[in-house]
Amino acid sequence: MAKNTRTQTRQPAASKPAAASEAQKAEEENAKIEAQEKAQADAEQDAAEARAKAEAEQQAADKQNEAAAATKASQDESGIEGLWIRSLPATFRRAGHQFNRRGHGIALEALTPEQIEALENEPNLVVERVTFTDAALPKP
Repeated sequence: MAKNTRTQTRQPAASKPAAASEAQKAEEENAKIEAQEKAQADAEQDAAEARAKAEAEQQAADKQNEAAAATKASQDESGIEGLWIRSLPATFRRAGHQFNRRGHGIALEALTPEQIEALENEPNLVVERVTFTDAALPKP
């Protein structure tokens, strides 16, 4: 009986895995760098969007302040149009307000057209159209 003898040749084990390991490390490093660059780009985009939003909000606030200042200036010059309303009975309710004989004022802009009509046409109320000014008020 003959013995089966085989001769195996071995190649250096370190050369292929070492090269694969180096390539894998390089890929991991590249992936890490790309992830960092993407995170930085996302952060920069978020910051730019936040700045744009803040700027838009500031512009809107500036416009609102300008409009309020213009309204106040026109009101200071001309006053606020409104109604002075007194009731004939001791108290009377109409259009969501309670009135008495002494009377009180309501700015027209605080009332709907329907409320103004209801108040002016109510026989139990004395309604006068007036302009409210702060001329009689003491200045601080």
